[in-house]
Amino acid sequence: MLTLQYLASMQRELKQRHQALEGEIALRTEALTEANGRLLELATTDELTQVPNRREWQQRSSEAIVRSRRYKDPLSIIMLDIDHFKRINDEHGHLVGDVILKRLSQRCSKNLREIDTFARWGGEEFVILLPETDEAHALIVAEKLRHAVCAEPILSEGQTPISLTISLGVTSLSMIDLSLDDLLRRADEALYAAKAAGRNCTISYAQLRTHFLHSDPDAGKKPAA
Repeated sequence: MLTLQYLASMQRELKQRHQALEGEIALRTEALTEANGRLLELATTDELTQVPNRREWQQRSSEAIVRSRRYKDPLSIIMLDIDHFKRINDEHGHLVGDVILKRLSQRCSKNLREIDTFARWGGEEFVILLPETDEAHALIVAEKLRHAVCAEPILSEGQTPISLTISLGVTSLSMIDLSLDDLLRRADEALYAAKAAGRNCTISYAQLRTHFLHSDPDAGKKPAA
């Protein structure tokens, strides 16, 4: 009888230890999952604006190009730049500049579809991936964003409201494009043509080729920021 009682006691103790071990493993697994999720977020998200970073946007865009070619869907990208951002930083300070970048990101993201990707390219420059969108509709999206940004000033606590404008360059995927770099180059040229044209405007690469370069050989060259 004593032996049976001893064995039963040992069995209960082993069961309790096993349950405690399972609980500890579950907690550690949950913590590891959360840590890995945080690491992934840090690797793919811009820390200041909380939108996808440059590397993540490039990855999504390259994958979208493959899908676009496979299913013969249009695809466009937009590159945008905050006008006179250096002046804003100089006059109001970098903390206000950071608020501007965050508020701009929020405002633009709210005016895009779920399948679109708004990302920070670097500094005050941003890029947008527009799957299933031809150049004509990409121009409409770009103008919508431009109006949304300049519609009302950016408010920063304790600071004077700051009116903001942006310049945008648009281009679409073509059959001769070899990679994402081809689209980025054209969008960049269109963006700086928009800045050279007076800023606070949108220009597509097609417009740049048909209107600006024929009338002005210096159009499209990069002006001062």
